[in-house]
Amino acid sequence: MKIGLIPQVVIDALHPTASVPYVPLGLLCLAGALDRRRHAVEIIDLTMAVRDRALPCDRDFERAAARLIHARGFDVVGFSTFSSTYHHTLKIARELKALSPSTTIVFGGPQATFCHEETVVAFPVDYVVRGEGEITFPELLEALEGGHPPDEVRGLTFRRDERTVRTEDRPLVPDLDALPMPAFDLYPLLRHPKAPVEVTRGCPFRCTYCATSNYWRRCVRQKSIGRIWTEMTILAGTWDVEYISFADDTFTVHRAWAAEFCDHLVAHGFRRKWICSTRIDAVDAALLRKMARAGCAHIFYGIESGSERVQKQIRKNIRVERVLDNLRSTAEAGIGITASLMMGFPDETEEDLSSTLRLRCDIQRLFPTRQAIQVHVLSPDVDTEITLENRDRLRYDGFHSDQSGVQNALFDEEMIRAHPNLFLGYHYIETRHLDREFVKLVHSFLTTAQVICYWSCLYAMLKDGDPLRVVKEWIAAFQREAGAAAGPDTSLQRRAAASIATFFRSYFTRLNGIPAPVCELFLHEYEMTKLKGGLIIDADVQRRAADHGSLATLHLAYDPRETIALIRKDVRRIATQRRKPTQVDLRRRPDPASRGTSAGGGRGPAGRPGGRG
Repeated sequence: MKIGLIPQVVIDALHPTASVPYVPLGLLCLAGALDRRRHAVEIIDLTMAVRDRALPCDRDFERAAARLIHARGFDVVGFSTFSSTYHHTLKIARELKALSPSTTIVFGGPQATFCHEETVVAFPVDYVVRGEGEITFPELLEALEGGHPPDEVRGLTFRRDERTVRTEDRPLVPDLDALPMPAFDLYPLLRHPKAPVEVTRGCPFRCTYCATSNYWRRCVRQKSIGRIWTEMTILAGTWDVEYISFADDTFTVHRAWAAEFCDHLVAHGFRRKWICSTRIDAVDAALLRKMARAGCAHIFYGIESGSERVQKQIRKNIRVERVLDNLRSTAEAGIGITASLMMGFPDETEEDLSSTLRLRCDIQRLFPTRQAIQVHVLSPDVDTEITLENRDRLRYDGFHSDQSGVQNALFDEEMIRAHPNLFLGYHYIETRHLDREFVKLVHSFLTTAQVICYWSCLYAMLKDGDPLRVVKEWIAAFQREAGAAAGPDTSLQRRAAASIATFFRSYFTRLNGIPAPVCELFLHEYEMTKLKGGLIIDADVQRRAADHGSLATLHLAYDPRETIALIRKDVRRIATQRRKPTQVDLRRRPDPASRGTSAGGGRGPAGRPGGRG
């Protein structure tokens, strides 16, 4: 049989040709479990096709994608599913089935597993493989090839004679080492700077907002160090990847194992860098030093809230003072971070939100270089405790947070409204104490400020001890500008970003009482954003940018490095800074996204299902 496997779509709607595909580890594992003497297997990455301009990113995207898949003449097409891109996957499947009714369409992955019955009822999906597919999918193919009904294949959901058939659940694979090697040869790994390796499956924690634990049935299984070493050496040797990305929500869930693993890498002289995700309370200074020696370059920490009250409510149960201690140890070990925070929890108050923003500021202060500090708006996930407890407070307003795929193109409003259970991620939980509009605007402020004035905004949020004060100043200005005719809600992010840039240009002036070094630092950061962030207009500058040459030379009265150091230590010490004429030569560095995701970017290192650390 001819089998086509389709990864989830991760298109950046604003910059389609800069979209960064995930290496589809789940599909590579699935392909590795197939008998390729009997089946011709191919992976078609639609995100890469958009990036290569082989597919349009417009209203014809799903139809064009279906035609591309149909042209390959597959007997069976398997789609990997994820909540934030489910609208794409369902529409492509519908178009494909219209083109070729005889093609068998199979869905797998977390979203289809959680929504298996409604998926096969409402859409032309022939089978849903629930949970792990390495055994279920080959058995399904064997039944289809032999013309046998798949009723005895465990882990399937399908339709027959207007009724839904759900076969018995398949037990979890007890020994992950027994699984075949992923079919790395089926994917263009040379186009990615990092490649994923799976260490564990499952999560022992019970955070109320996360579906990972449910997906893996609250069971944690781990591969042996020998098996992981084999996969890493294949990726480093055969495919020459720059980074190994461990595709686990909590890489250090077993600290003794993690320490032993690091010792193994050091003893065997592994030369590649690697990145991982874990909980902030699942590391300590000694382990972090060991991880750094073994090649760890970046850690994704899912911290979520700076409020002890919210931590208990969502059962993350991280002590906030421990967050800073372990982040300080991470910085001292020389490991970069992505720190993930969230707001918009059902019972969150303004005081809770202030605590989270204060923690965000503290994280910035700990690291002398720029780090990825994300603040997301909570997006409901299927089959999570927080969603089940707040079903009566689920709302839809057309605003899609970054967690629910704000960058993905072409939302189908009619489909989302008709099938709310399939698209919970595009909804929100109405909070009891915070206005929805306020939450969205705070998120827009932080997202934009992170880009255009990372360090000078830190000064603004620290200078009077209330990090929300400057945010509220901008919100008041934005609402005055917008007035009654604010425009469609879906344009909020773009309108807000333009307004924030204008606000900061007037905010960082001596007339506002801002010290001269900080005013100059803002101008320095803003100029770098314009030059390096895609706002280049001058043809000569464009040419020099393409050659990675000098873009501009700034002559400053104060050394920006000294200004940043003083902001990090104590904003009150800015007044002690002396003038120091400094020349800054701006150069455009090669964009790591040109070969894939940069280390530590995104929601997690390898896009694991429901992965929120």
